[in-house]
Amino acid sequence: MIRISDFSVDLDLYVGYGEFDTIFGSEIVHGETYTWKSNEFGTGDEEVNISNPEGGVYYIEVCSYEGEASSFQLETELH
Repeated sequence: MIRISDFSVDLDLYVGYGEFDTIFGSEIVHGETYTWKSNEFGTGDEEVNISNPEGGVYYIEVCSYEGEASSFQLETELH
């Protein structure tokens, strides 16, 4: 589980695996380059769950939907 919480603007959570991609310059509402995403509207928590994760490199990208800044809490949990 990967979760972001305690933020004051509309943030979105994207998680990728393997080769690094970025949403910079792309339409973040679609998140086409990410295996897992949570991009609900508003300031509620965003969370993704990865079932049976493979070994390797994962990356997390947190983006503001409207380009505004906010602090946030990042929580991860392995099962």
